[in-house]
Amino acid sequence: MRPVPWWALLSAIGAPFFLIGGWTAGAARQPDHYDPIFDTISVLAGPGATDPWIMQLGLAAAGACYLVTAIGLVLAGVLGRALLALGGIATGLVALFPQPENGGSDEHAFVAGTAFVALALWPLASTVALRDRFWPTWADPGVPRPWAVRRPAAIIASLVPIGLCAWFGVEMFSRGPWIGLTERFAAGAESIWPMVVAISARLAPSALPAAGTDTAAEPSPVE
Repeated sequence: MRPVPWWALLSAIGAPFFLIGGWTAGAARQPDHYDPIFDTISVLAGPGATDPWIMQLGLAAAGACYLVTAIGLVLAGVLGRALLALGGIATGLVALFPQPENGGSDEHAFVAGTAFVALALWPLASTVALRDRFWPTWADPGVPRPWAVRRPAAIIASLVPIGLCAWFGVEMFSRGPWIGLTERFAAGAESIWPMVVAISARLAPSALPAAGTDTAAEPSPVE
């Protein structure tokens, strides 16, 4: 049995496709004064944009992909999957609460911030062993884990977007010249990692424990 179903792999691949494709197509529709290095992704989905539906669709589709991937990515554990799902829901809500043409929006800032934080932390959270009564767990001792969900890779996969989000935050508050670029780096990195995890799991030779295997015991984290 494959540790990741085909539909979860498809959704994991779809997230960066819709997100990066959305901001690329959306930016192409803007007037010449739009600068993707400085202007944010959110501007593309706002009321002042040309064809804002492109970025809104990209955000909604990417959020749905994160949510579907979280359902199927059982090897990520309870906490990791919960944060990935939260990030997906928040990403979709960014499309519903776009950045206004003038000024800011508390609702937009909240859902966008939640998405960035949740999607940055879920790789590290996937290494935390919690009891899962509804799904088999890859945290059981003796069950090999694909390299992308082992602790060293998961730590790097969280630290990199955390650093990029911090850089984006500094650019935002200082009104630096690279606001849009740093946001794209952070969002792009976060969208790619679920795909990396799903592909590494599909390529892994091991399978999930067979149906009926006792997983009630509290597992210990696997290094």
